[in-house]
Amino acid sequence: MSGMKDIVIFIGPPGAGKGTLARLCCERMNWTQLSTGDLCRQHVVQKTELGQQIDLLIKSGKLISDSLVLEMVKKWLQEQLTWSEGIILDGFPRTQVQAEMLDLMLRETLQDSYTISVVKMELDPDIVVRRLMARVVCSNKTCQAVFSTKNIAKTKKNNDSDELVCAECSSPLVRRADDVEPVICERLSIYQSHASQLLDYYKASGRPIYSLDVAQPVEGVFEQFVHLKNGFNLR
Repeated sequence: MSGMKDIVIFIGPPGAGKGTLARLCCERMNWTQLSTGDLCRQHVVQKTELGQQIDLLIKSGKLISDSLVLEMVKKWLQEQLTWSEGIILDGFPRTQVQAEMLDLMLRETLQDSYTISVVKMELDPDIVVRRLMARVVCSNKTCQAVFSTKNIAKTKKNNDSDELVCAECSSPLVRRADDVEPVICERLSIYQSHASQLLDYYKASGRPIYSLDVAQPVEGVFEQFVHLKNGFNLR
């Protein structure tokens, strides 16, 4: 890999729309998305030994160990021969330890040929709970489109049943095992306990931090992000 690499880190609670915004950036700005959530689910689907451990942790609302996450991220980065105009880290780092590990990895791989900008997604916890309890996802692992049961216009029903199917590929829509209130609350508690430390770390290291209101519709979030991007310390 050569040239300056622009890296944007999304920090936000579950249900903030990190993955949705990242996909729009990839589609409309030719960026690349690294989703540790997707990487984890790939291991779960493949039923690897690592995937079985991850599956248990996700269903109980607990964080996957830093070493396991870093191993997946490092492998993904090494497999990227080239990056587009920017890369979005969606769901990583989640803790200060992961952030320190990431900085070390990037320095070893890219030396000084990269910039990091941090985007903090702002969303009320009550909205998080409501969003996730209404969330359904496409069961097709190559699609993984996300919908809300509160917005049926974006979904459709199977002609032979009341089963909701994906508006993109017509596969059945399912609820994620961790989208139940007790697990959501546990995930929120974990997020809040780590987010402040993570943001303090980036402030101390001189990384710019930008706030993004994600309570609005996704198109509004994207427009706001594009506006923020113009102020990023990118090449």
